[in-house]
Amino acid sequence: MPNSLELAKIAYHAYGQTTDFKNYQGLPMSEWENLPEKIQQAWIAASQAISSEFYLVLGKAVLNNEVLRNAILSQLPHQSALRETILNQLPPQS
Repeated sequence: MPNSLELAKIAYHAYGQTTDFKNYQGLPMSEWENLPEKIQQAWIAASQAISSEFYLVLGKAVLNNEVLRNAILSQLPHQSALRETILNQLPPQS
């Protein structure tokens, strides 16, 4: 999985492909390396937010799949914080 910096560069490039590599002012986009640090950090923050949301959705999907959930739980120590977190996320059993 790409790290936050790599994801930010991928997102920046995808933005460029969509806008014919023009910025919001219609001017040619800078190369990533020439972007101001603050702009690079903004792209990195955006990529982190999307990545976090993706993993949250993926995690919920895994928890809702009994086979996957049980496979993960079987690999965790019985007294681990992660195991407790997973178990606390499960809907009550009827």
